[in-house]
Amino acid sequence: MVIFNTQTCRYPNCFDENINSHAISRRFSLETIAEDYHLFHFKPRQISRYEKKPYFKKIGTSKATAQGGFCETHDSFFKRLDTDEIHTTREILLQAYRSLCIINNEEKKAAISIYGLNSPDAYDKIRIEEVVAFLDKSGHSNLIEKLYDDRIVTIVKKKIQFLRSESVDRDLREIEKLSDYLIRILDFIEMHDVPTCEFRTLTTKNMGYRIFYYKTNFKIPVSINAMTRGCFFGEKIKTFSIVVPYKESNVIIGIIPNKIGYAQFYEDKIEDYFSNRLNVITFVESLMSTCDGWFIKPSIIDNMSDEKKEFFMQDCMFYNERKLYAEYDFSIFDDLKEKICTEDGIDLPTAKLANIPLREDYELRYAAMLKSILASDPLGEVKSAEPGSKSAKF
Repeated sequence: MVIFNTQTCRYPNCFDENINSHAISRRFSLETIAEDYHLFHFKPRQISRYEKKPYFKKIGTSKATAQGGFCETHDSFFKRLDTDEIHTTREILLQAYRSLCIINNEEKKAAISIYGLNSPDAYDKIRIEEVVAFLDKSGHSNLIEKLYDDRIVTIVKKKIQFLRSESVDRDLREIEKLSDYLIRILDFIEMHDVPTCEFRTLTTKNMGYRIFYYKTNFKIPVSINAMTRGCFFGEKIKTFSIVVPYKESNVIIGIIPNKIGYAQFYEDKIEDYFSNRLNVITFVESLMSTCDGWFIKPSIIDNMSDEKKEFFMQDCMFYNERKLYAEYDFSIFDDLKEKICTEDGIDLPTAKLANIPLREDYELRYAAMLKSILASDPLGEVKSAEPGSKSAKF
């Protein structure tokens, strides 16, 4: 049985107990977009064991992006990020490392909650339907007729639970491998200044990922720290998105596998998003449409019409419907877009801001979401409706 530890510091070779660490600086970043020290984020409400309803919830800056990550000593390792803006590529890597470690612990806690991975008796909660599906899929359908025997049922359930633990462990180790690599190269990679309004990338021969970054000269009032899962030509992959807000700017960081980063379509698409300031806002909206790891200035939501707010809230439930880096067909930052377009002389049709796209019925979308969750389960059997388990498309 694999035991998943969420209590220990993520810094290499440290075994002290972790504290509530922020992925994005609370005082230097989150509080620049907060109102009364609060932000909005998407947090569905559980209304039954297998059903949730979409909901925007206010959260204090003390909790936003916070997760057990580092001990008190090593949390201070990020003091530079908590007292000043990102200015160098070393700080880009430092922020990426911090974010990955927090995401890793979030994913670990979610897996423990969904599958009961640290409980020796969790296998007993596996439903008989899952047992049947597992036997059928694994080529042991001949055992289905013998499931009247409780001993066989128990053996199969324990096997399912073991394989789930192994699969989740491999999945988490991929994130740990990347974060450990970033901390190792931190003091050896060539350091450069991070310019304003210039799209840049960095990587190494052995990283396996490309990191792109961009610093704005205006502020988008949102913070993002998220991982998005998907498939690229049949292969499961992960991408990571980070948006750090400051008083008058943002730093945007993307971490993408080489197979996407060097694919011409995505390379051109991502670079085009940073060709002007309006496109940068559109890019951030695109990120928000494919994840739930964002925290936004409350008045952005409050100032939406009731119709827009209801649409956006429901749409957040179904980010499995959208493709990573595809332009979101709904406008979130209306006022900011109008301001930037006025300053930059860009024509922005007001109809585009007011547009509320047509969607399928809620019940059909919910069924499709459950199917997406099923696909993201380590063994392909859905256990519960957990929106955090959804995958975006590629």
